[in-house]
Amino acid sequence: MHHTHMSCTVLIASFILMTTYMHNVDFWTTKCTRCPDALDQLNELAGDERYQKVKFASIVCDSCDGARNIIDKEDKPRWEKVSHFFMDHDHKEEAKKILGFKQVPFYVVLNANGDIVQMGSKKQIDFDNLPGMEKPKVEEEDRKEGGAFEILDLDF
Repeated sequence: MHHTHMSCTVLIASFILMTTYMHNVDFWTTKCTRCPDALDQLNELAGDERYQKVKFASIVCDSCDGARNIIDKEDKPRWEKVSHFFMDHDHKEEAKKILGFKQVPFYVVLNANGDIVQMGSKKQIDFDNLPGMEKPKVEEEDRKEGGAFEILDLDF
């Protein structure tokens, strides 16, 4: 394999291997108007204790300097709970082919083994069901029939 054309799966795997955590990776560009809001939301999730076993990462796909200017614009770094990476144009094009995305923000959710378990736009990702997320514990009394609450699975 030619060293300058590292596949995007190797690139993604290279930072996944740094920990045994599950990952939520957000591909974005500095020109994307929806991306800062998406990163705000990821940063908020990253600060939620239910997601302490999930690592959130962003990969900017256009301008490393532009991303630095956005992230370091304030007194403290923006999205400080999210790890940030840069992907050059050739790797971005390869990632688009392999993962099938055409627009950003685009999310890839990986389990602890590095397997992709969810990917797509915000609407396609179940952020309440990320691998490694701690589910709220339901009290034993609440599960009994006739208890104070009955648990129902309802769509609203």
